[in-house]
Amino acid sequence: MVTPQSEQSESNERDDEIPSPSETASQQPEQTSENVTELTEEQLDDSLEPEKDLQEQLQEAQQRALRHQADVENTRKRMRREMADQQRYAGISLMRDLLPALDNLCRAVEVAEPSEANQGILSGVQMVCEQLESILTKHECHRIEAEGTMFDPNLHEAVVQQPSSEHPPGTVVKEVQAGYRLFDRIVRPSQVMVAQAPENSPEEVPETQQEEDS
Repeated sequence: MVTPQSEQSESNERDDEIPSPSETASQQPEQTSENVTELTEEQLDDSLEPEKDLQEQLQEAQQRALRHQADVENTRKRMRREMADQQRYAGISLMRDLLPALDNLCRAVEVAEPSEANQGILSGVQMVCEQLESILTKHECHRIEAEGTMFDPNLHEAVVQQPSSEHPPGTVVKEVQAGYRLFDRIVRPSQVMVAQAPENSPEEVPETQQEEDS
């Protein structure tokens, strides 16, 4: 049999187990604030991702623009250099065609025998040769030094090799045809005769050979 006192005690125990509205209210704000904080950080991270992507795209675009600008500037420099070279060496073909005529005139003066009859003609031809040489020099087309220098394949073309004991091997002993250069380019190389070491005569035996025989 349940007495009124026992019912009251059970009711009191149930009241103790159920949290009061004040306790429930005090716990909910803490949990809500934590959830709000977590959501806010995630939302911030998500919102910053597009901005980071835009910054990376902007940097890539700037780098591409700089590379393009550098390519354009290099192209301009190359074109200016090529145009300057074209102007600088524009006359090289004409000079190559003119030089054989100059050679023939100068050769005619060298082989001609002066006389009273042709003295005036030779003087006139000699004057033309000197005038042509002066015109070439005026346009920076200069004669290449050859005789007495060491053979240089960039400047000279060896047409004859002459044994010589008076000159070191490789020395240009004679110029067969004059060469010319326009600034730093060769219009045509000098045709030259080059000294080479003389062959040993039968009477002259090298010292090394004498030592081997002994």
